[in-house]
Amino acid sequence: MKQEAEALRIEFEKKCAVYRNQDARGEDQQVIDRTRANIKMLQTRMAVAVEAVESAAAAVQRLRDDELYPQLLELLEEYVSCLQQ
Repeated sequence: MKQEAEALRIEFEKKCAVYRNQDARGEDQQVIDRTRANIKMLQTRMAVAVEAVESAAAAVQRLRDDELYPQLLELLEEYVSCLQQ
């Protein structure tokens, strides 16, 4: 997932540079519009990727809080109980 995100970022930066060059050179408006559309598509893909990462992070946090932390507390309580005996 990290490699895909990095590839998206690099592609986005390249398209932005192409767009700036096209705009500065006064290229045909249709060419500029296509580049702008590609940039918007990349922005959308990046937003979806960010949302996917945030969703996965939230799932990991829920797992930690709802399942792992209570199990850890139980394990520690049992360990303390064994030490006290």
